[in-house]
Amino acid sequence: MRRYALIVRQSDNMEPQVLMALKNAIGKWELIVISQGVDDGRKNCPLCDLFGISCVSNGVVCPAGIECHETPYYKWNLHHAFQHNQRIPLSIQCPDCKVLAQAELDFLKSLLPKEESNADK
Repeated sequence: MRRYALIVRQSDNMEPQVLMALKNAIGKWELIVISQGVDDGRKNCPLCDLFGISCVSNGVVCPAGIECHETPYYKWNLHHAFQHNQRIPLSIQCPDCKVLAQAELDFLKSLLPKEESNADK
């Protein structure tokens, strides 16, 4: 999880395109948490688009060093695979799904620069 945070949140002066992708990813997960959105993996991940993430054998790895298996997303994905036998698109199917989606949302929000985090409160 640390490496992902370091790549995205290099400083409180986040690059504008990174900040926009992060905010769009947060928006995606806000919709998922309220059962009005879906996770279509790389197809609807603004951060994947920005960093050029590609799938490789046992996980998703970005050339920049972002690894989804180090974030709450990994548990979300595994939960759907093993509990619901479901592949993308993923959505809320049970109470545990909601908890896992909220964990990913909280994680993404934790990457916001301080001034952006405070503006949301």
